[in-house]
Amino acid sequence: MNRNLCEALLGGLRRACDNAYKLYKRTCGGAGNESVARGAELAGAMGPQPLLCAAVREDMLSAAGLAAIAQQIRAYRPAATVFEAGAHSMT
Repeated sequence: MNRNLCEALLGGLRRACDNAYKLYKRTCGGAGNESVARGAELAGAMGPQPLLCAAVREDMLSAAGLAAIAQQIRAYRPAATVFEAGAHSMT
């Protein structure tokens, strides 16, 4: 195959993937209430992650300290999702 034909085929595949991703983003729903409840139950049962506990200072291991860390993690918003970062780096 010559280079122009390969580029044309790949361009078509890329457009198809881009359109599929856009459709996915429009149609995907949020997590169901039961899934959220199961996740919360599991997180509560497991307790703090051992590596996290090993990495933080001793005074941060209190309930208030762990709550503050959890709040910071919940508040974190990345600049781009995995899909967006890949799309921006390829252009």
